[in-house]
Amino acid sequence: MQEKPPAGLGKTQQLVGPNPKSPAPRLAKYIEPNQEAQHLSARDKLELSGWEQIRPYSIGTAILAGAWEHLVDGNPKYGSDSAGFGERVGAAMLRQTSQAIFSDGVLPAVLHQDPRYYRKGEGKIVNRVIYSATRVIIIRNDVGKEVPNYSQVIGYAGASALTITYYPAVSATWHDTAEGYGISLVTAALGNQLHEFGPDVIKLVFHRHEKSTRAPTEVKAQVRGMPVTP
Repeated sequence: MQEKPPAGLGKTQQLVGPNPKSPAPRLAKYIEPNQEAQHLSARDKLELSGWEQIRPYSIGTAILAGAWEHLVDGNPKYGSDSAGFGERVGAAMLRQTSQAIFSDGVLPAVLHQDPRYYRKGEGKIVNRVIYSATRVIIIRNDVGKEVPNYSQVIGYAGASALTITYYPAVSATWHDTAEGYGISLVTAALGNQLHEFGPDVIKLVFHRHEKSTRAPTEVKAQVRGMPVTP
């Protein structure tokens, strides 16, 4: 006879295992180790590629990219005045958006690949560095098998080729386009490092801050002879 679960338990509470995973948000780009990723339809992938571009992180990276290009007078060469800075930021946002649409939306939908980054979150640092860097060329497909990341490799190539249509003539050369393509893949690998180790850094900083603010309270309690709660 099959036993019934205790009364009052919901579906999420009946999950098997000591540490059941919580469902990740449907349009989450980055999946934590304790999250269960939802299946993405072709429409979901297209929606994800557009939605992620209006998030603060994406807007911030576009501004930083434009600022760096302006500082070193790199491509696209719009000049060194304030108008040139604005044009560089606009070009960075356009380039970033086209990369996302190609590599996170259109191509994953066509090739049945999963455009999300699955954070490792534990293990040796060197293994995590290699894992996050290689996600540029390795990805999961819709059934969870690791496959070559054609979506990003081809998608970034298409986005780089598209820059010829809106970069100034001096920067719209095939040499500069190829160089920009290589830089974009390296930048993507570095971005994966940020998402892999960023939560660890934040956790470490807040943990130290919590200890430093709690210490004076514990000392005062001990002086007064009061029990210190952990």
